[in-house]
Amino acid sequence: MSLLFSWLASVFVLAGLASAVTLPFTREEKPHSTSVRLAGAATNSDDPFNFQNLAGFRYLSTLHINGQPVQVELDTGSSDLWIDTKRANLTLEGGTPTNIPASIIYEDKTGASGNIELIDITWGDFTVKNQAFINAPGANGTKNILDGFLGLGPPSLSELSGAVQKANAKINGNMLITNIFDSYPDESNFITFLLSRNVAGIIDGGDFTIGEIVKGYEAITEAPKLPILSDSRWLTFIDGLNINGQQFTGNSHTVSGVNVPQGKVSAIFDTGISLDIAPKGFVDAMFQNVPGAVFDESTRNYIVPCNTKVNVSLSVGGLEYPIHPADLVTPNGIVNGSVICNGAFTASSEGTSIGDIQFGDAVMRNLYTLYNYGSFSRPGTNQPFIQILNLTNADKAWAEFDFIQPARVQQFLTYSNNLVNELSSTIVNVVTAQVPIPTSVQAPPDPTSTSEPKNFAAGALSSQDTSSDVDMKSVIRNTYIITGLVGATLLLLTIVTVVFLVKWMGLSKKPRYKPLIPPVDGRSVYSSYSGKYSEW
Repeated sequence: MSLLFSWLASVFVLAGLASAVTLPFTREEKPHSTSVRLAGAATNSDDPFNFQNLAGFRYLSTLHINGQPVQVELDTGSSDLWIDTKRANLTLEGGTPTNIPASIIYEDKTGASGNIELIDITWGDFTVKNQAFINAPGANGTKNILDGFLGLGPPSLSELSGAVQKANAKINGNMLITNIFDSYPDESNFITFLLSRNVAGIIDGGDFTIGEIVKGYEAITEAPKLPILSDSRWLTFIDGLNINGQQFTGNSHTVSGVNVPQGKVSAIFDTGISLDIAPKGFVDAMFQNVPGAVFDESTRNYIVPCNTKVNVSLSVGGLEYPIHPADLVTPNGIVNGSVICNGAFTASSEGTSIGDIQFGDAVMRNLYTLYNYGSFSRPGTNQPFIQILNLTNADKAWAEFDFIQPARVQQFLTYSNNLVNELSSTIVNVVTAQVPIPTSVQAPPDPTSTSEPKNFAAGALSSQDTSSDVDMKSVIRNTYIITGLVGATLLLLTIVTVVFLVKWMGLSKKPRYKPLIPPVDGRSVYSSYSGKYSEW
């Protein structure tokens, strides 16, 4: 996840902190194996990491603090661990406050801030004693959807570590993943992601490993090593993108301190973003000539028919890595009962200095990705690098799109309609329960259905005794109030639904960091497609 830094000082070296402080560390069971098969809780209750895919737009894991679960997003685009302890209802018994403030601000101006705390944290089979994190109660960085973020980016990107160094504190401010690597100096210091596919609800996230390769994907070790060009991002370079048979390369933005080879394109592989970002010329080549396509200047994204098929692949080291056409067109909302879609690539803003292309989950679902930290976590060792392994057969993907895409669209429609019905029932019930009832009017026995406000008002009027001293004006006024509340509720529900759908699918001015999932607090409303598209 991209940051708007306020650099706290000069570039700091985390190795110094690590050597100054010894961090107690334990690993439960399997002491010499760091490979863990991660499955969603719905499919495997024994899954130690609880790696999950939420609506195809966030990949989650579960930490445990004082035995309490904390749901965080795994983000290779940031490097800090922060937790909204208020939302997680987390007690910090046994922890150590430091009174050192730290904050992280994302591109959409959301973020997290608070004091750094030290506490024992368990992640899967790993337990780190006195792990540093930002205690950020009430943070808006996840829009009250998750409990926090677990950054897996380069260590020098960490605001927390910078704050510790600035305060000259004698504590270990290293990232969680760095502390894990430090505790196993003889083990390989890399992580891998094999992301599952999903369009709604919560499913198995796929595979995530620390220090080992997922069985059956060993060929990734023979893939070209893409050198990391920055000490603060997983930034490398590729040959370009092949779009509908035409090669697009060059056009490189200026990235501070980075030399992109002639004819290459700088690229970031970031699990913390759902869609992808590329120069507008690249995005135009994908969608501009699609019949019915409309470019939205405010979101810098194309709205396209849901049956749009685009042929795109990454060109890396002379190899082609095709992107499934179903990953390039994403359902984003409902208009007059029909689903509308947007392209999965957003045009980058002019003058950006982050990099040419930022590959998010939409592209990364077509790759098995290895992040080797190298000297990031072990100074004096190899240069950090990324390796990617192709997962998509271009011809097969092109052929199966025609039956896969309608299924995705229908699933999105079903999921959205059910969510609307659930919200409608909940909101109207609340409104009905809170409407004041005149003391002389008999309320109906069970005012709980969505049509009940109207029935309640009619019943109140018809049940009156003509000899009573009920103020008819009050009754009629209450009737109008109820009707107005119901109307306002339905209007609000409609607005909330539209806003939710738009934001969920990334149609925001800053699409990188908007929460792109429905606010359902981790509840799986519907079962979802998972795995490779060929398995659907």
